[in-house]
Amino acid sequence: RHVSIKVSALAGQFKPQSFKYCYEKIAPRLIKILDLAQAKDVFVNVDAEHYHYRDTVWEVFAEVLRKRGLKQKKAGCGIVVQAYLKDALTHFREIKEFLETEEIQHFPIRLVKGAYWDEETIKAKAHSQASPQFLNKVETDLCFRHLVREILKTPQTPLCLASHNFSDHCYAEALR
Repeated sequence: RHVSIKVSALAGQFKPQSFKYCYEKIAPRLIKILDLAQAKDVFVNVDAEHYHYRDTVWEVFAEVLRKRGLKQKKAGCGIVVQAYLKDALTHFREIKEFLETEEIQHFPIRLVKGAYWDEETIKAKAHSQASPQFLNKVETDLCFRHLVREILKTPQTPLCLASHNFSDHCYAEALR
């Protein structure tokens, strides 16, 4: 049994610029969800978020995991990494470093190409900002496959592949 949650939805107002505010609003709710899920043997997946939410969501989630003291255990949860973001590999490496530091042995990564490409592209263009995501499919596909390789090389991060592309699944299976 699996559930996916958007951590930002656990606060009435999500303020990505304020870790403290988000943590105070979200952590108690997230801890209750994780504790109940653990008691019921339900896996919790932290779903993808808008790019400007992602880092705060990860920081809040990581701090909750740190405080729950999950050393040497299966965390009972995992997170989504979005391959359409230019810094997706850096984000995965940050997650990997956290898992190593906290000695978490089992933390599945659900790899997706991306959930908010259209919206984030339009917002970046409207605000004359550099877009955080790749602007063509080929770059996203290459990043996705690079992440498949990196995730498979990391024993504590089982790969949960989310793609509509049959060749992505074949590629992952061949590497596995």
